[in-house]
Amino acid sequence: MPSWIDLIKMEMEMEQQLFEPQTEISKIDHIVGEVDDDLKKLYCIAMQWKKAADETLPAARRINVDQDQQLAKARELYQKSEILQEIFWISLEDSFNLWHRRSIGVRKGWKVVWTELSEAPEMPETPLILNMLRNLFLFF
Repeated sequence: MPSWIDLIKMEMEMEQQLFEPQTEISKIDHIVGEVDDDLKKLYCIAMQWKKAADETLPAARRINVDQDQQLAKARELYQKSEILQEIFWISLEDSFNLWHRRSIGVRKGWKVVWTELSEAPEMPETPLILNMLRNLFLFF
């Protein structure tokens, strides 16, 4: 019986339809390159396995027969998908030397970007909550 790594290799060798990310490039994105063909395939396999896991869960809940097996299959597919996604992101960080960037992504056209984030996110003022806390502590 082939290992799941063997299955990944076989799936990567097969002709498959690639579905690219649909997020547009924004003003704060900095393009550093394009995802190579192997990583595109890896990403698509991960997304297919995640989708299969998502589709298995409702079926497992509806069908009492083999419910444990269905749940185990969903968990297996989901965890394998997560590992492939992690490999995908680590590979991008390696390929484009993005280890020092806090936020990287893939945009439409398979463009690899790092996103410029502000150092400290702006926190909205919350006078109502602060007043409630002040009032709460006045009673103690």
